[in-house]
Amino acid sequence: MTGRRNIVAGIIAFIVAIAILSPLLYCFSASFMTEKEIYASNILPSSLSLANYQKALGQAPLFRFILNSFIVSISCVFLQLFTGSLAGFAFGCLSFSGKDALFKIFLATMMIPGNAIIISNYLTMIDFKKSSSMSISSLRSANAISGSIIQNSEAWVLVLEFSARNVG
Repeated sequence: MTGRRNIVAGIIAFIVAIAILSPLLYCFSASFMTEKEIYASNILPSSLSLANYQKALGQAPLFRFILNSFIVSISCVFLQLFTGSLAGFAFGCLSFSGKDALFKIFLATMMIPGNAIIISNYLTMIDFKKSSSMSISSLRSANAISGSIIQNSEAWVLVLEFSARNVG
């Protein structure tokens, strides 16, 4: 009976995998098609053409976008590890007045969903841009990256992990 269940489970998993991967495979296939082939609802291109990739690379600085993503993600990871480990150690091992109240405030801020504060974060970054002493030309690239790093560097998971383990 378990062999039959495994076969049925395998067939269901295969069907689900096809359903999940088929849009991705179609998008990859469509990337090699001409506009006429896409609007003709073809599934496979008649010939492989890299014109769409050349057009995309010519219209937008995709490699700069990828570099910016790496800069933001690596910076956020290091900032999260640094601030999360320090705060977690403080909450877990040190005794200071107001520790419980501060930890409760910390927990309360975790309960606010990111979507609820995204507009205020955006307005904060705009104010940061206006009050900065940097020149306007350097702000266009620098503050877009620094704003993303600042907003995405919350380390509440690490703080809870370190404080729960009571490091020391």
